Amino acid sequence: MKPARKLTLTLKARTDLREIVDYTEQKWGEGQAEKYFDKIMGKCRDLAAGLVSGRKRAELKGSPSSYPVGSHIIFYQETKRNIRILRILHGARDLPRHFN
Repeated sequence: MKPARKLTLTLKARTDLREIVDYTEQKWGEGQAEKYFDKIMGKCRDLAAGLVSGRKRAELKGSPSSYPVGSHIIFYQETKRNIRILRILHGARDLPRHFN
């Protein structure tokens, strides 16, 4: 197995994640918020380790890749050594608006 690439989250991605956790906690409680946080971060780590891969999103500025997790989509850029999480957005949002 290949060594995991370095995983980084942009400030916007960290803000997205904090808002997701806050909303989930208000709506469904602290336990569910922790589970969802772990699920999202687990998929980010899986992307870095090369265990899963997303698809290119040529319709979005910068052509990031995306990978779904729960009701959200992880948007990222990758190189041989790094995975950079750009945003974590709800799938029902106006996605192009967040990239243009």
